[in-house]
Amino acid sequence: MEKLGLYYVRYMDDILVLAPTRWKLKEAVRLLNQTLAELKLEKHPDKTFIGKIDKGFDFLGYHFSPGGLTLAEKTIENFFERATRLYEQKPGEDSSSRLELYVRRWLGWSHSGIEKTQGELGCKDLAGDLPDAGNIRVQD
Repeated sequence: MEKLGLYYVRYMDDILVLAPTRWKLKEAVRLLNQTLAELKLEKHPDKTFIGKIDKGFDFLGYHFSPGGLTLAEKTIENFFERATRLYEQKPGEDSSSRLELYVRRWLGWSHSGIEKTQGELGCKDLAGDLPDAGNIRVQD
């Protein structure tokens, strides 16, 4: 990707590629598909997104858009589902402390990611640098 002059980031099995033109995006898709095939890996069809970044996209639990970085809707839904399950568990010595610990950790994660990323990699900056950019999101 670097040889093609493209921005990419990988975290475990998640890959994000940003390309300034459709031609470069097509080349990135070809290269990514070729590399994954050589490694005998497949992209999950429901977790692959190709489109313009100005429409926004979700990556690693966050939603990137020209308006800024926020938590992805699915991330918030998952938080409430898990917190509800913890709340509804049988009352016991540590049932409320498990919920409290989960909420504290989740809030710490969510705030630290937004604060850190806003300064380092804001989508506004990317959109400004790559006005017709597309992206690939691959996740298993």
